[in-house]
Amino acid sequence: MEKKIISQNPGRIVYAASKETECFHYFTDIIACPISGKELELPGKGVINHRVSGFFFSKFQQLNIPTHFIRMLNMRQSLMHFTLPLDFCVRVVCMASSIWAKDFNVAPHSVFSRPIIEYVHLGSGRLLNETHLSAFSMLEMQDLDELHNTILRIVDSVKGICIAMRFQLMEIKLQLGCGFNYSSDTPFLLCGDFSPESFSVLDLDTNMVLGGENITNAVYPPNLHYRTIAARLGIGLEGPSRSQVLPFQIKESSQDYL
Repeated sequence: MEKKIISQNPGRIVYAASKETECFHYFTDIIACPISGKELELPGKGVINHRVSGFFFSKFQQLNIPTHFIRMLNMRQSLMHFTLPLDFCVRVVCMASSIWAKDFNVAPHSVFSRPIIEYVHLGSGRLLNETHLSAFSMLEMQDLDELHNTILRIVDSVKGICIAMRFQLMEIKLQLGCGFNYSSDTPFLLCGDFSPESFSVLDLDTNMVLGGENITNAVYPPNLHYRTIAARLGIGLEGPSRSQVLPFQIKESSQDYL
């Protein structure tokens, strides 16, 4: 019997499970360029994204941060709590990128005293403020403090994990939602995935900026971002346990998508 697709984007497909409170997330090898929208296939990328995402979600479980993650099932698929995502994602900026430095006359890689939190409408990409969230019934105002605290707790946790790996968190994109029949002290769950495409970091050993939109900017080969982040997190790419789809090989037909 063919699985019912609940949602799909270039990097991940969500399938219905036998229980209505659960679903499957399958990680693909496709990445879309954020500027052109064209798609690039990186064989093995989905395996790395799945393992990196599982790594972070497991850490969040240890820190009692509520997520939709249940367990990894195989190289590309995880079992998740079914979650109703909010109509917006959250972008948190912790350091000044080269663009921020140029526009606001600050030193590149300056660390902000407080993270900059932005809300982005999923349908249009439009920036939202807290008044928008209330006016368009995206969020009750009494839940805003809880959302803000949840975001900061997640970001602080990721910053700590990154520093231990000789990375400094620059920017992160979070997807939060409400669990279906899921018990938690907070109404919000971290959902989506937690792959190199959803965050960018400064490598403190090489001064390279890895992950996020930098993957497709042609400064470094796309596979370098995934391999470096995975290796630093202790996700091995060599030896007998290596997946047969690794190391990466970019298809020639995809080269012009960069």
